[in-house]
Formats: sequence, C-alpha cells, structure tokens
Amino acid sequence: MSLEWIKNVIAALPGTEDVLFQKLWNERRLLFDGQKAGDAVDDWNARLIASTLRSHERLLITVPDFRPHRPAFSFATALIRHFLDSRLPVGSNPIPQSGPVLYFGSTVGIRDQLRRTGVQNLELSLAEVFSQQHISRWASGSGCPTSDASSAVGLPRVVTVYAPADPEAIVRTYCPCWIAVDCGDAPSLNWLWPLLDEAVRRGIAVIAWGQNPLSECVKDFEGHGQTFVWPPSIQRPNIDPCQLQLNPVNLLNTDKNTALIPIMLAGRVVSSFSDTIRDAGQMLGRASQKLEGQFQRDAIAVHWRYLRALESLAAPLDFYEAEAPRLWGLKSFNQLGSACANFRNSCEQVARKLYGELERIGNLLNVAKDNLENHGCPLWEALSNLCISEPPNGEARIILFASNARKRLFIFALLARHNITEDDLLDFHTHVVSLNDLRRWIYCQHMPVETANTIDLLMPPRSFLWHPVVVGLPSPAIAARLLPVFVQPNVDLVVYPHQCPSFIRRAAEWSDRLSTNRRTMGTIARLGKIREPEIKTFPSRLTVTEAIEMNAETAATLKITPSGQLWKPDDAVVEVARIFQNEGDESAEEDYLWADQDENSTADTVSDPGNLWCQEAIEVQFEQGWFAHFAPDDIINLVRNGALEQRYVRSLRTGDFVLLIHGQQRQSLYELIISRVHKHPSIELHLAMIRRWQEDLRVRFEQWQANKGDSAELRAFGVRDLNGLLRRMQARGSQLVSTLTLNFWLRGMVLCPLDPEDLQRVAHVLNMSFVLQFHKFILQAASRLRGLHRGLSMKLNRWLAEHATGSVSKNDDEVIDPDLGLTFGDVRSSLLVLHVIRIQNVAGPFLRGSLGLAQKDA
Repeated sequence: MSLEWIKNVIAALPGTEDVLFQKLWNERRLLFDGQKAGDAVDDWNARLIASTLRSHERLLITVPDFRPHRPAFSFATALIRHFLDSRLPVGSNPIPQSGPVLYFGSTVGIRDQLRRTGVQNLELSLAEVFSQQHISRWASGSGCPTSDASSAVGLPRVVTVYAPADPEAIVRTYCPCWIAVDCGDAPSLNWLWPLLDEAVRRGIAVIAWGQNPLSECVKDFEGHGQTFVWPPSIQRPNIDPCQLQLNPVNLLNTDKNTALIPIMLAGRVVSSFSDTIRDAGQMLGRASQKLEGQFQRDAIAVHWRYLRALESLAAPLDFYEAEAPRLWGLKSFNQLGSACANFRNSCEQVARKLYGELERIGNLLNVAKDNLENHGCPLWEALSNLCISEPPNGEARIILFASNARKRLFIFALLARHNITEDDLLDFHTHVVSLNDLRRWIYCQHMPVETANTIDLLMPPRSFLWHPVVVGLPSPAIAARLLPVFVQPNVDLVVYPHQCPSFIRRAAEWSDRLSTNRRTMGTIARLGKIREPEIKTFPSRLTVTEAIEMNAETAATLKITPSGQLWKPDDAVVEVARIFQNEGDESAEEDYLWADQDENSTADTVSDPGNLWCQEAIEVQFEQGWFAHFAPDDIINLVRNGALEQRYVRSLRTGDFVLLIHGQQRQSLYELIISRVHKHPSIELHLAMIRRWQEDLRVRFEQWQANKGDSAELRAFGVRDLNGLLRRMQARGSQLVSTLTLNFWLRGMVLCPLDPEDLQRVAHVLNMSFVLQFHKFILQAASRLRGLHRGLSMKLNRWLAEHATGSVSKNDDEVIDPDLGLTFGDVRSSLLVLHVIRIQNVAGPFLRGSLGLAQKDA
C-alpha cells in the first residue's frame, strides 16, 4: 500500500503535468557530456523540484550516490521549469519572473556542470544563465545588474554566491524569484540557517540538493521546510557505481544495509583504563550541565580534549609525546596536561565548585595516562597486530583514522617500532587512511576512467570488497563526515568497553538519518497536497551485529552478545550530556593545508602554535558591527597602499584596514582557494599527490637513517643525517646549499622542490619508488596549486588598489583558473575589507580553538 501510494503521488505532483515537462523526462532528453545519464532517481528528483517551485516551498534532496550529473540535472530541471513557465500567458505563470535566481554554494563547479548539460534537440545553452556577476559580501542597496543574453530566451539570470557572511542582506538586495542551494557533501554550512530564515520571511522558494544525509544542512531544512532523503547506495565490487537506478521505490525500501561490527578491546590493561576513562567522562558530562561564559566552556572543553586524546591514542605513548608536536593539530599529553592545569588554577579564583570537579577529573585523567605509560596502549597493540594479519580473500582492509595527522602518526610508529612501511602493508591488502582519503576514493569511483587511472594507484582495487576498520568511536563532531564509511557493506569499529553504550545510541542516530522515514513521506504528502497515510516502518540503513571481543595483545577474537556486562548503559544524565558536549576542538585535527612558503621563510609563519591556550585575547571591533577575538600572536592580513602585509594582531592600530577571510581561523589565501575547489576531481588528485610524496619523504628518510649503509658510502658521504642527505644530493647535481631547505621538505612546508630535478634526486637517494614513478604528476600538482595562488594574488592586489581609491570594479568575471571555471568573484565573496575602530585586551585564559572567527552583531 505505502509503496504504491508513493509512486502515485510522485507521478501526479503539481508542476509535472504539462506535455513538455513529461516529454523531457519520459524520453530522457537531458544529456550530460552528450550522453543520456539520467535515471528514475533523477526523474523523481525533477518532479519534486518542479512541485516545490510551484508551491513556493523549501526543499532539500539528498541523492543516493556521487554521480556527477545529479547536481547539474537538479539545477537544470529548476531552470527549465522556470523557462517553460516563462512562456505561459501573462498572469498565469505560477513562478515569479522578476529578479534573478540566487545560487548559493560552498565550492565552485556548477558552471562546468551546466556546460556539460544539454537538452536533446533543443537549442538551449544552460551555461548562459550566469550573469557573470558575483556578489560581494558587503553588497547592499545597489541595484541588480541589467539583463543579459539569458533573459532573451526566457532563462532566469543566475547570480552565484559562495559562503556569504550576510545572506539576509544579499536576499534583500537582489529580491530573487527563487533560490538554489548546492550543499554538496558538506558536514555543515554556517550561512544556511539565516538564509532559510530570510527565505521563509519573504515566501521565496528554495531548491537545494546534496549528497550527505548526515549533514547539519538536513536539520536546517527540517526547521524551515521539507527534506527528501534517498538512502545512500551500497558500494560493492564488480558493480558499476554509475549503474542506472531503474526502480526508485526499491531504493527507498531496500533491505541492503551496512553492518556495523563493534570490536571491543580486552586484555590485562584494558579494563582498568576503560573504567577510569568512563568515570572521568561521566564526571565531565555532569560538570557540563551548568556552565557560565566562554571561560568555563573552554575549561570543560580542554579536559574533554585530554580525555579524547587518551582514548584515541593509537601509538606508544612515548612515541606520541615525541612526534605529536610535529604534526598539525596534535598536542602532546604534556601540552594537554599543562593546559588543563592552567584552566583549573584559573577556576580556583572565579569558579570554586567547577574547580573542585575539574581537580577530580584531572586526577582520573592522569591515572589513565600513567596506565598507558606503564602498561602500554591497547589500541596500538590491537591495530599493529591487525595490520599483519591478512584479510579474507578478495577483501581490502582499510584502517581508518579521523584525521590525517593521526593516520601519519600511526604509520610513523609502525615504521619506528616494527619497521613496517605502507608498501609492506599493501602486501597484506591493508591500507591506512584518513576520512578525507576515503572520501576522495569514493568520489574517484564515479570519475571517468581516463581521469581516475592515476589516482587509482593510491586506493584498493575496485574488484575488492572494501572493509573499513574505524579506529575508535567517532565523536559527534565528525559524525557528518562518515558517509564514505557507511556506503561499504561491512564496517568494524574498534572501541573500548566504556564506549559501547554511546556506540549503540549513535548507531541508531546515524541509521535514522540515512534511512527512509516519516519525514520523507511527509514531504511527499505536503507537495502532493494530500493527507499522509499510515506508513509501515522502512528497513534500517544500518544494523549492529554481534560484538567481537579482541585481545589487544594477541588480536585473538571471540564473539559475544550485547547482553553482557560490557553493554551496561551509562548514567542517563551523562548520556544526554554527551549529545550536547563541546567537541569542536577535534576540527583542529583535520588535515594540515600545506602552505607553499618561500624557501627563505621561517617555520614559525606556518607552524601550529605550541600552546592550546593563551593567557589573554585581543578583541577587535570593526565597522558594520563586525568583531573578533584573536590570540596576540595570530596573523592577520593588513591592507596598506593597495597591497597585503601579514602582521601579528597585537600590532594592529585603530584606523587600520584589514582583509578578513570569513569562516576561517587561519587567514590563509591558500586555504581560501582550496575551500572553493578542493572537491574538483583534478584538484583532489593534485592534493593527493602532494600529500603522498610528503608522507613518503618522511617515512623513507627515517627508514634510510635507521639503515646505516655500507662502509664505502659512509667514507664518501658521511653518516645518514640531513647533512649526509644534502651531500648525496649534491653529488647527483643538486644546487642546494643548506639543510634548512631539506628540513622544510620534511616538515611539509613547501609543496615540492623548486628544482624539478631535486625531486628525482631525493627519490633516488631515499629509494622512493612512488615518487620516481609519478614525479611528473607531483610537479604538475605543485605547479597547478602555485598557479592558483599567483592568480588569486594578482587579482586580489588589483582589487585592493581599486578599493583603496574608491573606484568601481568590474573584475569579478576575471578568471583565476579557466579549467575550474574559478573567477575572482567566487573568491571575493569570502573577503571582508574592514576598518578597525576599537582594540582592547581581554583577560583569559582562552582556548585558541575558540578564537579567530569574525562575527557580526545581531
């Protein structure tokens, strides 16, 4: 009954009844790259979109896979619906025709996608809809630009807006006929909620699409409109991921799900460590209930971070202490302990009750740390044993870390303690990756073969069943990034006993977001303007299987049922508190974006600040109600004489003009560029190549140092250290004169050597087979990223000069990169040039993670 009801309502939705629309989709007239790429899922999406426009509703559709044509077809359908309605007699058009369409997104690509989209037997260029005007963040009050060629054929004019600081002002200024939002697979978009607020107030239709049902964007739309969630398709070997979806009802009602397999650690040290962490977590949960002000929130947050670092440790503790400060986002336990102690001492003066609670929590955390130091790390022991055990035939084991830094630390530890390299692990069909790596591989599955061939070498064979092994329990802070994990048939999660209750609760939450549910059925009923019938329960997208107990020391396993003592739930108050706890600091452990610094620059310009906290902050008030809190040693872009100069925030003076990159703590132009284009297939490949060569360099150098070499080599070139590496490269013709350059390479502070031949020279000395095979691709990647940076810098300096003189600029259309379709306007929408009107010091302490973001007074 329910399945037949769904089909009937979708077929009869308003806005889909005219002959032209039905002909477009019944005959599959939309083309992508000249081919008929559409399927029944696109048909249903088109009907939902057309009905939403007719009803002036707000709708987000999350598609079931990562096929590149789906976003283009969604936007094209809305544009064509607008085009068809523009041909109706005056007064009978249900869609407003005045004003442009505002397209909001977080990354570029829609122009290229629409250029690749066409309508069979119809002379209609969808790429013409772009007005070649892009909105600046401070645009207000100015009239909309005049109509362009697209208006002549009835297509709406589209204005692109990326990551806006003030979306309400943009909507008020441009009075759009409707709004399109491309959510992509973004975990969240901080500008989406105020945008939807303004759209609701003005009764403007919003069409949105994305690929991530775990995203916070879905919750934003549930608060302002409707959502339609397609359960994500399961990735299986030897099955084409681009296979047409012929029966969308079966996709909604599928019984194909992902099996979550909890692997609970056991052994002589696990029980006491897990109990201690559990007790500390329960106390932190209770202490989190009543907090006053940023200081107390920071005090709790830094103790949460200490706890998370302990329970996620996947390396010997002494090795972690030595290596963590060298990796962006990771802090040693000495640094974490010092930060916790500083906040506790400050609490003693102003929050005595909280001070007492934190003292007890700190003691427990120190006991847990001593346990790891004296008896070893269970998670490290279990994973290192797992690495050398071969997976079942035809299966690739993917050991998955939340961040690139933790992945690299584990790889370095394997090399240092067991002399095992990544290449060695490949012999066991085992890959150690980060969430970002896995996401890139999933997208690679949907690339054309000619594009994907090179990057394929970094991922498991497509003919293998991919089996992720998630290291630790994913926190709420990274839940929205787990979609690439949940498109695999089986997923292991290696957890401590105290994490099992939270795992069960979070698995239920993840499954609810990924499955067809009553919210989806309510959307269909509302758009169809009919009463929602009683709907049966749909299959769960995720299932939790029997737990497996793993001895951390031997990797021996034993199946257990979830009814035993290990599954006893925590205190209900603590469980609720964990849902709302502040774990935002984990975002600092994301992949470090390599700053392509000049060879003469110092490491301090790009290195991770040694301290988690600062004793005081600087509050800067800007014009137009903007303000921000910074650490005194934060770097800011000062605008002087039409150019940018990097300065410490403590050197700012009233009256200065600064360039702020909205939404970024690190005020880096590289990060701004990558945030716009990192999801483009070619850029993902470039970043992967740079990342791989930098990781290989570090691993091979340490391996080379450990192997002392023969006596003849030592007599000729000396010991195997940085000086010895420099001498060996000079013998091969390198013009390098300082080990400082080599140190920059090892620390990832440059994209690759400036002399192309040096890349091959260091690869020969260190026996880097991957780099020798793909050195041309690595050089192309570095050149491409440097070119993007130079292009932005030139456009930015010209714009700043014009801004300083008050001249009117028309350079938004200037192209930074033609292959990406990246224009200066796409980047300018994230820039704020603001006048400093007041500066004052604010006593702390403050966590650095809570500083650096510009905000605007309500």
